[in-house]
Formats: sequence, C-alpha cells, structure tokens
Amino acid sequence: MKVNYSKIIEVFEELASKHLQINSFVDNHPLQVNSKELNFPVLAIYPGLTRMDKGIVKMGFKMFIMDLQTGGYTGERSGLSSTLLIGNDIIKKLFQSEDEYGFVINEETVVAEPFAENFKSSEKADIEDDVVGWYFSFDVDIQDDYNSCNLPFAE
Repeated sequence: MKVNYSKIIEVFEELASKHLQINSFVDNHPLQVNSKELNFPVLAIYPGLTRMDKGIVKMGFKMFIMDLQTGGYTGERSGLSSTLLIGNDIIKKLFQSEDEYGFVINEETVVAEPFAENFKSSEKADIEDDVVGWYFSFDVDIQDDYNSCNLPFAE
C-alpha cells in the first residue's frame, strides 16, 4: 500500500470514528472550524514541518485533542486528564499498527503540551466555548521508494 498524506489523514479519521470518546474529527487547524459544527471531544490534525531524505519522508503532524471545559479549575483538571488519555490511546494504537497502516510514528518526536483556550472560530462567530486539551506534535516516518528512473520528467 502506498502511503501518502491523504492516506495518513484517512487513518486518523478512522481512528477518531472508532474511538469511543471522540465525537468529531477535523483535518484542519481547529481554530479554523466553526465550533457549532463540532461535537466534543474533538480530534483535529493538520500537517507540520516535513523533511525529505533519500529513502524516507518524515512528515510532521500536529494533533489537538480537545473538550469543552466546564466547572472552573476542577473541570480543567478533569478535561486535561481525559484528553491526555485519548491522545495517548491514538498514539499507542499507531505505535502498534505499522503493519496495518504502512507507516509509523517516530517515538522520539512525540511531544504533548496542555492548553486551555477560549474557542471562537472567527470574528463573526456567535458562540464561544472554553476548551481544554492537549496539542501533540510528532513525525510520521514513511518509506520512500526513491527511484530516479520513475520521476515524472520528460527527457
């Protein structure tokens, strides 16, 4: 199976749909999506810095796992706890599934940072939500069948 950006996004969408605690999937920066269209918790993923070496492509991704925050500080603590566990579920599933999906997350590149934000998708948005969660950054390593004879250039 040939792995490319679209295939990777499809895998994350599949994982989000199968995870019992994720209710929405977004393949864009979450702040560029109308929050009225989302059911929380949300998994949002979008591309980051990508490096191309001979034989391997290290495609960077940024993943948000976020939920609505209610209940002040206690709600924030609870939301951070649950969204970190959800993110960990996704990362662990991908660590275990290289044969199934055809790519692997580079374990040395996974970092997670908590956030608590007021989520307003645009200047004209009529609702605002307080959200809490984790921002994950990681690389997906893809084997590149580099063959200079197969490049799409005319002689």
